[in-house]
Amino acid sequence: MHDKIEKPVHDTDMRYRALFENANDAIFLLEADKFVECNAKTLEMFGCTPEQIIGKTPYDPYSPEFQPDGRKSKDKALEKIHLVMQGQSQLFNWRHNKYNGKVFDAEVSLNRLELPGKILIQAIVRDVTKLKRLGGKLKTSEEKYKTLVEHVSELIYMHDLDGKLTYVSPQCEKIAGYTAQDLIGQKWTSYATDNPINKLALDIFEEARETGKSPKTHQVEIRKKDGDVIVLEVNDSILRDANGDITGVVGSARNITNQKLMEQALAESEQKFRTFFENEPEYCYMISPQGTILEANSTALSVLGYAKEELIGKPIESLYAPELYERVRQLLSQWKQTGEIRNEEMVIITRNGDRRTVLLSSAQVLGENGKPLHSVSIQRDITESKKAQEELKKSKEFLDNVINSLDDSFFIKDQEHRWLMLNDAACELIGRPREELIGKSDYDLFPKEQADVFWEMDNLVFETGRTNVNEEKVTWHDKVHTISSKKSLYTDPVTGQKFLTGINRDITERKKAEERLRQSEERFKILFESAPDAYYIHDLEGNFIDG
Repeated sequence: MHDKIEKPVHDTDMRYRALFENANDAIFLLEADKFVECNAKTLEMFGCTPEQIIGKTPYDPYSPEFQPDGRKSKDKALEKIHLVMQGQSQLFNWRHNKYNGKVFDAEVSLNRLELPGKILIQAIVRDVTKLKRLGGKLKTSEEKYKTLVEHVSELIYMHDLDGKLTYVSPQCEKIAGYTAQDLIGQKWTSYATDNPINKLALDIFEEARETGKSPKTHQVEIRKKDGDVIVLEVNDSILRDANGDITGVVGSARNITNQKLMEQALAESEQKFRTFFENEPEYCYMISPQGTILEANSTALSVLGYAKEELIGKPIESLYAPELYERVRQLLSQWKQTGEIRNEEMVIITRNGDRRTVLLSSAQVLGENGKPLHSVSIQRDITESKKAQEELKKSKEFLDNVINSLDDSFFIKDQEHRWLMLNDAACELIGRPREELIGKSDYDLFPKEQADVFWEMDNLVFETGRTNVNEEKVTWHDKVHTISSKKSLYTDPVTGQKFLTGINRDITERKKAEERLRQSEERFKILFESAPDAYYIHDLEGNFIDG
C-alpha cells in the first residue's frame, strides 16, 4: 500500500502495469527458463539491478545448488516450468539466493500466460523468511502471535462498543499515516468522511450487536493524516467476554482505494462507451463470437426498421443481402483469426426491403483470459455517396466522350508543366499513346530549345492569369507543324491549385495552302504586269477592275 493514492489510467494495460509495478510481492515473467521482465519488488527482493537479472535463470545464480529436499535446484525448477507449460499452475516453497549470495525462503506461484505470438510464465514470489521464523514461536507465545499480526499487510484493529479503538496494528501508519498512539482511545468515526458508506457501516455493526452475529464484509471511507481520502474493506468479528457478552469488535481492513478508483474508472468508461454507442451517427452493433447480434444502437434500429427486441439474437448475416451470406461467413472467420475487419463494402437490407450500401469495420473486445467476448461493429452508410459517385462517373464519361470527339487537341497541365489529361486528338497530334504522355513535361518530348519556348509561354499564363493565343512551330516526327494554340488558367475553387488548359489546332496544311495561294497570286501579278499586250479586267457591266 502507498500513502499517495494516484488515480489510475483508464487503459487496461496501464492499470495492469500499475499493479505490476506497485505489488508487494516480486513478480517476474519467464520465457522458457529466462527472466524477461520483473517489477521493482523483484529487484528489491533479490538485491540486484535489471541488467543483473534479465536473461538469467531462477536457478542460476538466484538459487543454491540444492533445495532443502536434496534435489538440485536446476532439475526441480525445470520440472516446475515444464508442468506450467503443460497448463498445470504451481504453488510451492523455494529457497532463493539474493545477488550477494544471501539465502532466503520464499513461496512461489507459477502460471502460464498466453500472449499474442508467445507463451510466458508469470511468477509471483513472496519472501516468507520472516513468517517461517515466526511460525514455531506463535504456538507458545502471545507476543509472537502479536508479532505475526503486526507483520501482515492488512490493518488489524479492535474497538469497544462505543467505537473507541483499543488496538491498532503498525500497518495503520503505512496505510493511513497514523501511529497507534494517535488512534488508541479515539473513536474511529472521528476519522470517517461524510460518505454514506460510513453510515451503512454503523448500521451493519448495530445489526450485528443485536443479532450476535459477526458483521458482514463492508466498506468505510476515512481521511488519512495527510488529508487524502482512502476506502477500506473491513472484515469484523464480534468480541465477547467470559460471560458471552459482546464487548466490541476485532477486525482487519485492507486499502481498496485503487480498486475503487478502477471500478469507478471502469463505470465511467462504460458510461462513455454507452454514450458514444447510442449517439454515434453510424450503425453500431455488438456481435457475439458466434455471429449473433447482442446490441444495436438507435441509428441502426431507425434505419433498419426493427425494434431492439426483434433484432437481438438474430444472426448478423441476416441483415445483409442474400448474395453476400458467404462473404459474411468469410469475414466472421477473418474476425476470429485477426480480431478486426476494416472498410469492407457490404449491402444491408432493411425491414421494408430497401438496400443500403455500407462500409463495415469491426474489432474484437477481449476478456481477461484473452479470449474474445464480443466485437463492436460499425457500418458507415455510403448509399448516397455511391449514387453520387455513379452520377459523377457517368458525367465524367460523358465529358470524356465530348472532349475526345473534338477535332482539336485538348490538354491540362499542372504548375510543374506536367500533362494531367489529353484527349484523343492531342495524343494523335503528338503521335504517342496517352500512357506515355501523362505525367510528362515538354522537356520529356521536345528538344530543349523548343521546350524552353513552350515553358516560357506556359509560365506567362500561370503568372498573369491571362489567356494566351499564339501560333507555335513544333517539330513532330521530323516534320515541322504549325500549331494554333490557346492557353488559359483554371484555379480550383476548393484547393486553390492552378492548372493550365490548352486547345491546339494543327494549321500546317492551312498555312501551306495560304502560302501556295500567296505565291500563285504573286506569279499572276508578275505575269499580268509584264505582259507586252494590254490586258484588262472589267465586270459584267463593263466597269474596269484592273488593267
